[in-house]
Formats: sequence, C-alpha cells, structure tokens
Amino acid sequence: MRALTLPDLEPLQYGNLWLLNHGDLEEGSGKISTIVCGAARPSDLDEVTVAAQMYATKRSEMLEKVRNVANRLRATEIEVLGEDWVNSWYEGLPNSVTENDPYQFGQIVWMSNIIKAFGMLDFAKDRYGTFDSNLKKWDFDKPPKENIQKNIIGWGYMPGIAYEPGVDYSKYLGDVPEKNKAKVLEAIKFVHDLCSTSSKNSSIEIPEDWHTAYDMRPWTEFPMQKL
Repeated sequence: MRALTLPDLEPLQYGNLWLLNHGDLEEGSGKISTIVCGAARPSDLDEVTVAAQMYATKRSEMLEKVRNVANRLRATEIEVLGEDWVNSWYEGLPNSVTENDPYQFGQIVWMSNIIKAFGMLDFAKDRYGTFDSNLKKWDFDKPPKENIQKNIIGWGYMPGIAYEPGVDYSKYLGDVPEKNKAKVLEAIKFVHDLCSTSSKNSSIEIPEDWHTAYDMRPWTEFPMQKL
C-alpha cells in the first residue's frame, strides 16, 4: 500500500485527505466535515496533523496528490482483480444492515480485495477478529435479533459473524449476480483461511509483500508512568 501512495502521500495522509475531499473527488458524494482519529500513542497523530495542514494551506497541490494516489490504487485493483470484478463485486452482498442479517459478507469480500491488491493482511486480520469474537457468542438456536441484543456488544460498530467451513451460504447470496456468486464464496473462504483464529488451513503461502515490512512508529510502546 505504501509503495502505491508514495511519493505523493503516506497512506494515513491519503486516507484522511480522500475522506475530507470526498465530495470533490466522487461525483454525487456528500462532504465529510469531521474525521475521528484513533491513537494509541502521540506519534499516531503525526500524519493526521500533516494531512490537516495540507488540507488547510495547500489545497490545489493536495488535491492533485490525492487524485494521483487514487488513480494508482484503482489501476492496481483492476490489474490484480480484473475490471469487471472491481466494478461489480459488491452487488447484492448482505452487510448486516438489519438485526435479522448476521453476516457482513460485503466487508469480508472487500477484505479479500485489499489483501490481494494492496497486501493489507494485518489490517484484515484485525477486522476479522471481531467476526470471530461475535461467532463465539452466537447461539444458532436463537434468532439473530435476540443474539445481538443479548450477547454482542458493539454490534453497530462492527456487525457480523465469521464464516464457518462446510456451511452452505448460498441462501444469503440471492441478490448477488450469478456471474459473481462463485467468486464471492471463494473470497469469503480465502479471508477466513488467512485471517480467522480458527482457521485450520496453514498451507497457504503468504507472499512477502503481504507481510508487515517494518514498524514506522518512532516507538512501539506507549510510555506508561510507573505508580
């Protein structure tokens, strides 16, 4: 990912600036006025601050950089995944938008895309961990709404339960175009095999550029004051 955002921007700068300029970059999209930044240590705010300064003081130069990165990312997606898939993978996928829908297959298939196109394996593992956790609390003898209300804290933030090998999920894909169904199921299994803590498939060869290259933080532990 960083190889694709450089030399214009660091990945976190690009993410923030793409969001802040969304209304100008995507036709028909609304403006985003606020970004919530999570930080585990002070240095996590460095790139966010740089992005804010660029947004406030170098607008034309900043927009050109954001467009350059967006074009490179799009071209890479198409090269790796194919243009037809890039333009249609999300069609008809359930996304836990109601309390009767236990699966967020849209996000899981998206994880497959960003792993293959951008090598974002660690990010996908972190996200998929919530699905694993939700599945452990799930009682299939009860309706989804009851499971969510009684057992799942934070469902609205990260809804969905993990894929289980051997289960037939075709009934959830009724609105998915026929041309995509096999690839959707393949993508869901691919993400489970790579990202789930319960995965038994240890034979998958992970390319070198999917591994974390190095830790770019000035320090790796938050300096805690001793009591």
